[in-house]
Amino acid sequence: PVVRHRALDTARRGGPAAIADDALEAAFEDAPATVRRELVRTVVAGRRTALADRLIEPFRERWGDGEAARLLPGCGAETVARLLPGLFHAVRAWRSLVSRHPVAVLDEAARQLTALPASLRTDWWTRYAPCVALAAPAEPQRVLELLEDHCQGPLPASVRARLSALVAAEPGATLRLLLAPEHSGTRRRLDRAVLRRIVRADPPELAELGRALRHDAD
Repeated sequence: PVVRHRALDTARRGGPAAIADDALEAAFEDAPATVRRELVRTVVAGRRTALADRLIEPFRERWGDGEAARLLPGCGAETVARLLPGLFHAVRAWRSLVSRHPVAVLDEAARQLTALPASLRTDWWTRYAPCVALAAPAEPQRVLELLEDHCQGPLPASVRARLSALVAAEPGATLRLLLAPEHSGTRRRLDRAVLRRIVRADPPELAELGRALRHDAD
């Protein structure tokens, strides 16, 4: 274990010059599950995109969607766009995937939500809202469009936690979202940091927000 740990640490820090892709690929062959997951983390953290692209489909065939989804953040954009529809349900490491491929994640989220009847979208948001929320700093406009088009119920908690990022990037669009009648509960719970950011941005919708907050308080 000590030797393995040092080798993997070297692979993460040193890249292919330290340990070749072929050596890592060979290590997967007879590795137990715990070691296999260490190897996956090394491939992803080391940004070995070519290796991840080469491994992911054989990986999926041998060990299933859940294990393949761990490797997905390390893949290139084309591979992610092609395989994400089939692996979306199995992704657990949303932060890693969204940080590298926010557009692909939002594209797939939009495709799924568009295909769902409105009555089933609440369940979708209950399960997958974090992947949309994590994309807010990188793709605020796309996130707001997705929320406006497909989130007719209360904003999920993970999205509310990212309101500061949305206000910073798109204050007017964020306020228009919050002014929708179904988001009155979110308006009432806006924390002071978000309100201060809104006031500093001074969007044209600010007066309307003030009226809405007074109405909500009545």
